[in-house]
Amino acid sequence: MKKFCFLVFFSVIILFSISVSPIECFDIANVEWSHTLGGAKNEAAYSITKTADGGYILAGSTTSFGAGASDFWVVKTDSSGTMKWNRTFGGTGDDIASAIINVGDGFAILGMTSSFGAGGFDCWLVRVDSDGNMLGIRLMEERRAILAQVLSKPVMAGTR
Repeated sequence: MKKFCFLVFFSVIILFSISVSPIECFDIANVEWSHTLGGAKNEAAYSITKTADGGYILAGSTTSFGAGASDFWVVKTDSSGTMKWNRTFGGTGDDIASAIINVGDGFAILGMTSSFGAGGFDCWLVRVDSDGNMLGIRLMEERRAILAQVLSKPVMAGTR
């Protein structure tokens, strides 16, 4: 069995110095499971976190499902990666979820939307329960970073 180690190179322009930091070593022969999720078009997962039941929850975007060009896509799996449910949130424009976190009895999904707001892309926070049912939304019409307080957990979201 071969092990691969990944190194990340950080170059510093000042004085042209380079530092190397080992990140992670893993055995590529021991994949526990692998699943493909999605539809006939394009899907992407930008964030994943482990859930209290040992499964996983992913957040990203889909063009196969939903109401618009792309929508928030949230997928819940069991511990072996089998999809339990998936939900979409969005309107007729582009809606892209970039982060998901556990918050008490559900999840907070952070991203950006062009379906709602003042025009262009605005920050969007969607709160769902553990079954993916929407509990609330918050639109933040700022183009800079926004600090949202979600059940006493600070979460940073924004666009540049």
